[in-house]
Amino acid sequence: MMNCNPMHYLRQAWDATNSKWGKSCIVLFYSFLWIQILGCTYSLFDIKTGWDCLYENLSSQNEINFVAGTMRVSNLWILGFFLFADRSGIRVWNVFMVWFFYMAQWLLYKPVMTSFMQGSCPTELQDFNISMIVTGVWISLALISSIMEERAAPTGPESSPLLT
Repeated sequence: MMNCNPMHYLRQAWDATNSKWGKSCIVLFYSFLWIQILGCTYSLFDIKTGWDCLYENLSSQNEINFVAGTMRVSNLWILGFFLFADRSGIRVWNVFMVWFFYMAQWLLYKPVMTSFMQGSCPTELQDFNISMIVTGVWISLALISSIMEERAAPTGPESSPLLT
């Protein structure tokens, strides 16, 4: 039977690390993932979370329905991606993929959000930019820690246990 307890996987990952870099990567990466997972889950049910000003500036119920539907579908895909990343561990490839897609969506999303919210929702736009900078640094530190953990892994014949 498969264990669905995330703490079980965190303990396994913690025990499998080779250095303090690995432990810092676990803390940074999994806290990043789970904050994103919880935020996406909450946003599936309360779609206006943090975006009240955005919805106030939509001109019709059709626009509101379209934006709400788009946000729900986007959050569902993001949730699935982060849940998948959660099970794939702190290997450099996995952390890099999360870093790459997170930073890419920020770079693609930022100009649209800036032009849409600059005049009507400057406070929300500023909060959005600050949160993206903080989380971008956060996942970048996780990636650096993952790379350093991989470099700290023992290599060569002395790194494997002797067969008895």
